[in-house]
Amino acid sequence: IGIYAILTLLSRHNNVEEFLKSRILPLIDYDKNKKLNLIETLSTYFSAGANIKLTAKLMYTHYNTIVYRLEKIKSILNCDFTDPEARLELEVALKLYKIYK
Repeated sequence: IGIYAILTLLSRHNNVEEFLKSRILPLIDYDKNKKLNLIETLSTYFSAGANIKLTAKLMYTHYNTIVYRLEKIKSILNCDFTDPEARLELEVALKLYKIYK
């Protein structure tokens, strides 16, 4: 349960909606329009401890494809995965999206 126990305490509040819109909605929209798996890629990447090789293995996808997708994600969201604050916000946004989708 972990962090989900805390996140589920947040009601469907405007702040949560705005947070999701600003952090992850562009990626969700891109996925829908282009029929890609960028949300799944990002989620798997974080679950794999930010290990690209392990992400590729878990997704049964070529390493270079994962690298391309991660670069696309960074571009769409205008974020830097080396920034701990940005990564934390993305991880929380992904978890909230899973709860509220």
